[in-house]
Amino acid sequence: MDSPALKNNRVIISLVFPLILFLVLDFSLAVSSNSTEEAHALVKWKASLEVHSRSLLHSWSLSFVNATKISLCTWSGIHCNHAGRVFGINLTSISLNGTLLEFSFSSFPHLAYLDLYNNELFDIIPPQISNLSKLEYLDFLTNKLSGHIPSEISLLTHLTILHISRNQLNGSIPHEVGQLNFLNHLILDSNFLGGSIPRSLSNFTNLVFLYLYNNSFSGSIPQQIGNLKSLFDMKLCINQLNGAIPLSI
Repeated sequence: MDSPALKNNRVIISLVFPLILFLVLDFSLAVSSNSTEEAHALVKWKASLEVHSRSLLHSWSLSFVNATKISLCTWSGIHCNHAGRVFGINLTSISLNGTLLEFSFSSFPHLAYLDLYNNELFDIIPPQISNLSKLEYLDFLTNKLSGHIPSEISLLTHLTILHISRNQLNGSIPHEVGQLNFLNHLILDSNFLGGSIPRSLSNFTNLVFLYLYNNSFSGSIPQQIGNLKSLFDMKLCINQLNGAIPLSI
């Protein structure tokens, strides 16, 4: 169960983060692709979802847009910047059932906020997620995603929030994840993750929340964990860890 601090923190982030991004994103009209491509990509992903899920996204239709100017900013769960480009997708708790395999990550060069919390998404996290080069907030918490955490997530160099707990992920945490220097939330609890806790996590000098509990991590707690000077809450229980608690803590 999440701590009250994390619950309150997530509520605040989910309400305020889109507004923050709207204020800080570059509103330049010089873009590498256009909103038409984004609209077609969203409709294509919608078509890959289970029938009931498609009905939940009835506004996602090309018939709702002007022939000369795509206006997908009124679609449910879609947030646009001043230039009319998608910078946020927020589809929490609407029982979406399907996969991310047909999601065209490369079609969203401005996406900074992706929140699919509390749905029924399954299958793998595609490595193509690395194409979201401006992503800052990623939340897949409480779904049915499986397979490994793709090492390509390490290419999301602007990421500050990474929530993938309560899924069915397995394998180890890629050591490349330690390259996410701006990360302040790493929430991976309640999966089937194993192996050792990577020493590279010590690179997260801005990390505030670290939740790895209810997995199958083994070995000792790295001495380098003491480098997490900004840490507020850490949970490592319900694993197979052994050895002494590092004095560096």
